[in-house]
Formats: sequence, C-alpha cells, structure tokens
Amino acid sequence: MHSTTRTAGTATTAGCLVLLGLLLALPAAPTENRNGVDFSTWLEGASGMLEATQRFDANPKPILVYFYTDWCGYCRQFERDLLASEEVQSYLRDEVLAVRINPEKGGGDAQVSRRYGVRGFPALFVHSAESKVVSRVDRMEVVDGRPRLLSPSQFIEVLDRAGSR
Repeated sequence: MHSTTRTAGTATTAGCLVLLGLLLALPAAPTENRNGVDFSTWLEGASGMLEATQRFDANPKPILVYFYTDWCGYCRQFERDLLASEEVQSYLRDEVLAVRINPEKGGGDAQVSRRYGVRGFPALFVHSAESKVVSRVDRMEVVDGRPRLLSPSQFIEVLDRAGSR
C-alpha cells in the first residue's frame, strides 16, 4: 500500500511539471506597456487611425501617427529614451490623439503605411488640429556632427509646432 501512494504522488508531480512546462511555452499575453511606455491610451492600427479621424471631427486635436516594427532597435530606443518620459506621456495623453501602427501586421496597417510613404522606422507624422496639414516629425537632432534623440521638452515643441500648422 505504501508503494501505491508513492506511485500516485510521482504521477501527480510529473503531471504538475508537464502542466508547468505547457504554461511556460505559451506566448506571453500582449502588454500595453512596451519599453516603459504606457500604450493603453493609444489607438492601434488602421482601425485606430479611422477612430482618430472620427474623434478629430468631434474634437479637433492634432493626431500623432507612429509607425514602428517589433524588431526595430531605433523604435525601442525611441520608446525607452523619449516616449517613456513622464513629460512626453502626459503631453500625448492630454494634447493629441496618438495612433501606433505596425505595418508588418499586414492588411490595413500596411496600406496606411504605404499611403504615408513610410520607408523606415520609426516614422512619425502629425495631422494639425487647425488645417489637417500632415507633417513628418523628427525625433533626432545633430549635435557635433552626431545624431541624438531630442530631449522630451524639444520633442514636445516639435509636436506643438506641427500640430498648430
């Protein structure tokens, strides 16, 4: 009788290990936080772009369109070192309609990317609140012959200028 209990215990342990292995093999659930940026308030993809234009008609705010890919190192750097700043996140939450599009998802996302003429990542565009002028905005500046990311306050100034055209 003692050996039956031991066999049942071993089977239970083995079953738990198999279950744990299966759980670890599952892909992680998508997160709203990537590289320290809270994307929960951003609109996503081509459908998000459509929603932003509908919201714009009711409440004109500049629309920021951010094209990225999952593999893009410059996108991760931009997110981590600039978008993740509290100053920029607060501005984006309060002052613009922010849309993020990954063209590699295909379908409408790829079509929107082609319509904007995106050839590299990250790519940023702002639709102004006043006249719907679309401006490509930069996240970099050249200092002593070397490119570097704008500071959060510089980036906000660039977005403000583009958004008020």
